[in-house]
Amino acid sequence: MDSYTNRLRYDVACLISDLKNLETFQLLRQPHLEKHGLELLDVVDIILEVEKKYGVEITDDLPVFTLDDFAHIIEMQQYRQAS
Repeated sequence: MDSYTNRLRYDVACLISDLKNLETFQLLRQPHLEKHGLELLDVVDIILEVEKKYGVEITDDLPVFTLDDFAHIIEMQQYRQAS
């Protein structure tokens, strides 16, 4: 994983930590959202905040279960927008 992807993972972990009152370090150690008790509505809240912060669109058909999923989606959409 490159440094930009790692930075995105950290930023998204901080965002989730702020939204859902979780420890950033714990999210980074265990990137699966369900392991932290987050349910579908929690993930929808996170998706909306990620979309707002990064100017991306996360459609219903894109799986988002981990910090890596969010980082990958953001990175891919930003790459497409830059092209």
